[in-house]
Amino acid sequence: MKTIYATIERASDGGYGVYTANGGFTGMGDTIEEAKDSLRETMRLQVEVSKEDGVAYPAYLDGGYEIIYNLDIQSFLEFAGT
Repeated sequence: MKTIYATIERASDGGYGVYTANGGFTGMGDTIEEAKDSLRETMRLQVEVSKEDGVAYPAYLDGGYEIIYNLDIQSFLEFAGT
């Protein structure tokens, strides 16, 4: 099983962005959960489009992965303070 590390950051507009260190995927949303959902959707779409186009993609994207989320320090402090 592949471990994907993702960092969640507070965006300047008040929402959240998330990006992976080892996979090149991103997501965004008004809440942390929306950002996580957006990231998972981006990964799902990568598989779908790759299959449609007959392009190879990392095999772990078929479900052999787990995502470990970390908040950057500023976002953690803001989130913990609410």
